[in-house]
Amino acid sequence: MATTVTLKPNAIDLSGSTSGTTTLQATAVAGTTTITLPAATDTLVGKATTDTLTNKTLTAPVISTISNTGTLTLPTSTDTLVGRATTDTLTNKTLTTPVISSLSSASATALTLQSAGTTAVTVDTSQRVIVGYTASVGTAYQTNIQVKGNSASGYAGYGVTTSNNESAGLFGAYSNGENSLWIASDPDNLRAGSRTVFTVDGTQTAQINPFGIGVGSATPTSGTGITFPATQSASSDANTLDDYEEGTWTPVDASGAGLSLTGSSGRYVKIGNTVFVNAYVNYPVTSNGAAVSFGGLPFTVANIDANHAGNIGLNGTGKANLFPFVGPGLTTVYFRNESNANFYNVNISGTYFQFTSQYVAA
Repeated sequence: MATTVTLKPNAIDLSGSTSGTTTLQATAVAGTTTITLPAATDTLVGKATTDTLTNKTLTAPVISTISNTGTLTLPTSTDTLVGRATTDTLTNKTLTTPVISSLSSASATALTLQSAGTTAVTVDTSQRVIVGYTASVGTAYQTNIQVKGNSASGYAGYGVTTSNNESAGLFGAYSNGENSLWIASDPDNLRAGSRTVFTVDGTQTAQINPFGIGVGSATPTSGTGITFPATQSASSDANTLDDYEEGTWTPVDASGAGLSLTGSSGRYVKIGNTVFVNAYVNYPVTSNGAAVSFGGLPFTVANIDANHAGNIGLNGTGKANLFPFVGPGLTTVYFRNESNANFYNVNISGTYFQFTSQYVAA
């Protein structure tokens, strides 16, 4: 069927080889309008159709698929647009408040971050993080995180801040003619009772506070020194110092005579398992003939041979060459003369003497 053209007052109907009809409809306007058709064989583009335009210039177009989020400004020079889902390399671009889920560098290339035009952080190809300079240092140990000191102060390190923005601690180094490692708790002295605690395998092995070093769970409370736990944590290692203690003890009559040694006193120092004791003993008047012995030693004597030593420095008995010795497995000290004979209560009736001794504790 041939094409039929039908003229109407405000439209033209075109009937082609099919049963359908295409109508060119003129919208009522004031004045005269002109439709100019291409001077070549072409296809007209419909308003509601999907078409591909080639070599067309769009003057101030409105593109609905991107205009709802703002205005797209195209480069004024030859360039390539970056796709949202594509992988691209950006050069000389400024990103304002970006959200970056990951950073990566080219193969066999270090990743660097700059501040004020200077490299601030480097992640090298061995995954070492280097702060303040571009290459790892040291030959004995190549650590995974390295921090360069400030050139003016010589300090470098890490700071830990509390939730209320106080400096809780510092771990760092100082170099000024020497290389020193610094560990600091509460460096600004903002809180009382601050300390540095060392824990291994879930167990506290030591702590440091303003009064010194505490071994295990011990807490130094005065002066400056090393504090051991109140109850010794004995070590089987012969080269380990596992206890130190100072204190007082009171000699009591252990002869069985029930004597009251009023005014008697003693002191001791325990280093490891060795105990050093001294005492002043004030004896009452007595005619008791039992052998002299005092109880109340601060630690039980080890049950071993040759576990006795000591001397009497001053006595009011007029007796010379008296020697104290301790009883194995007991907390008692005995006295003998140079003939290894007992010394009796009646011999020191109403007088005094001082003695020192040392022994191995159980």
